[in-house]
Amino acid sequence: MHIYRKAFASEGLIGDKFTEEQPLRLMTVLNKAKERLIKVRMVSEPYAPVGEGIIDGCRKNHDDLVIIGRKKMSKAEEFVMGDVRVKLVRALERSAVLVIKSG
Repeated sequence: MHIYRKAFASEGLIGDKFTEEQPLRLMTVLNKAKERLIKVRMVSEPYAPVGEGIIDGCRKNHDDLVIIGRKKMSKAEEFVMGDVRVKLVRALERSAVLVIKSG
């Protein structure tokens, strides 16, 4: 994401053409970053605990960031099934784990 700030009076010296082309230049930079930074993969090999599959994939690919959704579970479900998010945070010491709260 890029946020524009209000221009200072002295920045008018740069020229209108430069200022008008700025959004296109910045969008090009953001698109290149997106292509390089975000990788989406699907693993077709089934894993009994899903968390193990995520951990295995992250370690094999040396991922820096894992983004996972958060599904609301009861305390009983969490006790029986475990909390994948907590498992990821503990196991992936060299990766950041970002949990997205859903609905």
